[in-house]
Amino acid sequence: MLKSKTLNIDNFIFRDLHPRIKIGTASDGYAGWLGQVYVIEHESKIIGVVGYHVDKYETNHYWLGWFYVHVDYSRKGYGRHLIYFIKKELRNKGVENLFVNTSSYKFYKKALLFYIELGFKLEAIIKDYYGKNEDQLILSTNL
Repeated sequence: MLKSKTLNIDNFIFRDLHPRIKIGTASDGYAGWLGQVYVIEHESKIIGVVGYHVDKYETNHYWLGWFYVHVDYSRKGYGRHLIYFIKKELRNKGVENLFVNTSSYKFYKKALLFYIELGFKLEAIIKDYYGKNEDQLILSTNL
């Protein structure tokens, strides 16, 4: 059985990058990766988060993760700003592709349309990955 871990913000190290974006380093001991985490603030309140990590096979492809904008701030450009920021950071590192996965469940339809609007293309579908009739959708974009 896996033990539940409580997120402790003190485990993240932040430094200023942009007036509204901060950076931190995060790791997942279970998955065995190390990545970057960015948060966006509004009036000193964290309202969104995005992160990335290198593909576990270290292929110079990266995966988007931890992408979320608080519902009170959605549809106001914050999410788009975070994705553009990540894409620029990874391009500057010489990264070729950015991948993201999501669910086919109707709850995630807005996320899927958002990724497509930002240039992501469907690469693969893994049938019933999350359960019966809930597929995993894998998308990518060239940087």
